[in-house]
Amino acid sequence: MPAPLSKQAIVLVKACAYAGTGNVLKIQELLQVCKEHVDPEKEDDAHQAFAVLGIALIAMGEEIGSEMAIRMFNHLMHYGELVIRRAVPLALGLLCICNPQEVSVIDTLSKYTHDNDAEVSQAAIFALGLVGAGTNNARVAQLLRQLAQYYQKDPNNLFIVRLAQVRPRRGVRPGVGDDADASRNRACVVAAWARACCTCPRARLRLRRTTPTASSCRRWPWPACWWRW
Repeated sequence: MPAPLSKQAIVLVKACAYAGTGNVLKIQELLQVCKEHVDPEKEDDAHQAFAVLGIALIAMGEEIGSEMAIRMFNHLMHYGELVIRRAVPLALGLLCICNPQEVSVIDTLSKYTHDNDAEVSQAAIFALGLVGAGTNNARVAQLLRQLAQYYQKDPNNLFIVRLAQVRPRRGVRPGVGDDADASRNRACVVAAWARACCTCPRARLRLRRTTPTASSCRRWPWPACWWRW
C-alpha cells in the first residue's frame, strides 16, 4: 500500500478497533500522530485529521475520557496545524453527539462558526447539528437560525446550516441520554467489526461479501457489547 494511504489506514483501523473503550495508551499514540510536523506541500497530512477524529471515537465511551479529550481539543485548536484545526470541530461533535447538555462544547462550537477559515466554520456548523441531533434542543436550534441569517449571502455555509438544522428535528426521543448511549453502543459495533477483520481471515472474507447480521455473528467470537446494540 502506498505511503499516504498506509498511514491513513493504520490510524483508521486503530481508532475503529478501540472505539468507545477509552484506552489511554491509544489516545496517546494518536496524539503523537497529531504532534508530528508535516509539510502539506511535500506529504499528505490527512492522517492527522483522522487521528483527531480517532481520539474522539475512542474517548466517547466514558465521561472522564470525554472531559479530558475536550481539553486536548482546545490545545490542538490553538497550537495545531491547519488540517488539525479543521478536524477539531467535527471531533467535538462526534464526542458529544446527541448530547446538548454539554454547554461548554456548544459555546466553543458557536465561537468556531465565525472562524476566519471557511472549512473550520463549516465543520463547526455541522458539529452543532451533531450535538443537537434527535433532541430538538432549543438553544442549538436558535444558534442555527442565527447562523442562517448571518450566512444568508454565503451559499456554501448556508447549505451546511440548512443541513445541520434538519438533524435536531429528526428522530426526536423523550430522553437525551438514550441517544448518547445508543451512539456509544454503535461505536462498540464498529470496534467489534474492526477487531474481527484484524484477527480472523474468515471475518475479512465475510466483510467483503455482506453486512453483519445477528445470525452471522454467532459463528465468530464477538464481544459482549455487540448484543447490547
